[in-house]
Amino acid sequence: MIVRSEELEQRRNELQAQLAALRRFELLQLDDYLHLIDDYRAMEHNTPEFRTFVQTYVDKVVTYPYHIEVVLDVGFGVTDELKETITIRRGELYALFESRTED
Repeated sequence: MIVRSEELEQRRNELQAQLAALRRFELLQLDDYLHLIDDYRAMEHNTPEFRTFVQTYVDKVVTYPYHIEVVLDVGFGVTDELKETITIRRGELYALFESRTED
């Protein structure tokens, strides 16, 4: 019983340390990543640079009938556990790309 209590206490301390480390990071919004769209569009597809770009920033994309969720890897090499999900309505996505093509 005492051993189990000590194990739980140690695990609690580990989790508190991880939580404190995670709180150092600010939440990112879509606007923080808009420049990446320009970088993406400027790249030639089917190149090592393009594959590296996608593998670096995009964890997964999930499409739904009325919105898209882009799960970004925001650990930036520090940790694999930091993911940020950005939800974009289809209309917003279309408007975003239309405004970028007008520039």
